[in-house]
Amino acid sequence: SAADALAQCMGCPSIAVGGPDGADVPVTEEALKAFAAQLQLDLAPGAVQKLLEGPNATGKGSGRCIPARDFLANFGGGVPVAGGAGSGAGAGRSSTGTDAGV
Repeated sequence: SAADALAQCMGCPSIAVGGPDGADVPVTEEALKAFAAQLQLDLAPGAVQKLLEGPNATGKGSGRCIPARDFLANFGGGVPVAGGAGSGAGAGRSSTGTDAGV
């Protein structure tokens, strides 16, 4: 899932399992690029900054970041609820191209 992939590339298992700190882990431009590379996604120009936008985004330019829950919402889900069945976050080329608008 997208949550599993993000957790792995950021070295933060609580993102994938719905730990108390997982939802607020900041996803940076560097983490987003690692996430895309892990899933073999080809991001269109400007897609990185677009994916880092949102009401809870902080910083500017290359220092911009967004909470993991908001980032994962671009992929059809969010940070899973602890103890829930599955992550609820789908990953794949088609969802990235359609849902995230990239």
